[in-house]
Amino acid sequence: HWVHAHKPTKTMVLALGQQHHLRIHAQGVLCRLQAVHPQHNFGSARLAQLDWYLMTFPAVVLDELAKRSLENYKNWQNTAMARARLHQEVDDEPPPVHVGVVTFAVALLWTAPGRHNTVISMSGDAEYHGKWTNDVESTGPASLLRKMCCQRRKKRLDGYEPLAQDEIDLESLETERQMFSHKETTCMDAIHMYSAGTQAEKEASFENVFEDILLLLAENNSLLRMGTHVQLACRILLTWTTAYVQVVQLYEAAISRMQHLLAQKDHPDKENLVGKVSRAKLEITSLLRSLDPFITYVLPDFRDLLTDGNEECTFDLPWVIRMHHLVDIENNMRRVMQELEAHRNLCDSIIGEYDRKSADKVNNILNFLTIITFLVMPLQILTGIYGMNFEVMPELKWKNGYPHYFVFASFFGTLVFATFLCIY
Repeated sequence: HWVHAHKPTKTMVLALGQQHHLRIHAQGVLCRLQAVHPQHNFGSARLAQLDWYLMTFPAVVLDELAKRSLENYKNWQNTAMARARLHQEVDDEPPPVHVGVVTFAVALLWTAPGRHNTVISMSGDAEYHGKWTNDVESTGPASLLRKMCCQRRKKRLDGYEPLAQDEIDLESLETERQMFSHKETTCMDAIHMYSAGTQAEKEASFENVFEDILLLLAENNSLLRMGTHVQLACRILLTWTTAYVQVVQLYEAAISRMQHLLAQKDHPDKENLVGKVSRAKLEITSLLRSLDPFITYVLPDFRDLLTDGNEECTFDLPWVIRMHHLVDIENNMRRVMQELEAHRNLCDSIIGEYDRKSADKVNNILNFLTIITFLVMPLQILTGIYGMNFEVMPELKWKNGYPHYFVFASFFGTLVFATFLCIY
């Protein structure tokens, strides 16, 4: 049978150990569940002939809004492809995507074949790995004007506005306003953190994470229900790895929209978009770092444990299903690692392209200012010369000295401009 423990305490694990004859120390299970990197006891279990196998895994799940956003993006993608095949006009702007990725550590324990046929799953504290949206608010003049109009002070219908009759200390009012604003911000941050934590715990609940497995177990004639406990353990691990495929698709949708918005020349808030691209890159890098130990160390030993050195096909249906699940798990992890690495490289290229365009814009401005300075230089030289207070300057006594100045200035300016064109 299958037992699930959500955020287990030491007392709960001891009770499970007493009921199911766990030979793994309770405190050791909690330490493994709270560890950063994935772990297992396959090697020690084989040497010591233990009754229980243990594996920890960094699980993820999408929140409800992220699932709806991903579904909306897939519908837009399918519609765009269908319209493109019919040579119709296609809306090339992807829809807004909400990124809501919840991470939580999980532990999976199952008995050795021929023992108690029991599977125990445990899940730790859940928290948001990333919670943001790739849509940005407009910061143009119209938006600012609308905000200013909305924040105007309301007046009475008759136009009368009462004024305070007492003397007001403006400095004390400003200090009081700042203190109130700080308290309000601190309170709102605490409320936001509490609501985010509550939402993360809700998304990582047993019913939400294992919904597909519970539906299969509810069917009387399902292969999972009639299979072995090892098959159930493989199916649970397959569910956890499939969630990473959805996370990859979500980041792909979010990055594609931000890339499209950054390609627009007149977008008013590119810096905010680049900041979100950097945030997506950091979150992707964190996912890669958490999955690498599982793929490098745990997954190969897990394959050896299931196959026991014999990968030849047999007519044992549970064995065939286990191997099918194992192949799906390996394919999921291979695809996830490749696409996460590709998305991280894409984020690097987007940030690099934005930095290059910003540098080119600054260089163009500096080049323009340099050209203006170079063209005005003859006028500055002539003005500096004839602005000196020497007693003997014959040009100052010329009858037509003033027009001659502009003639010489125009001649030298034209000469400098022609020289600049030849050099440039």
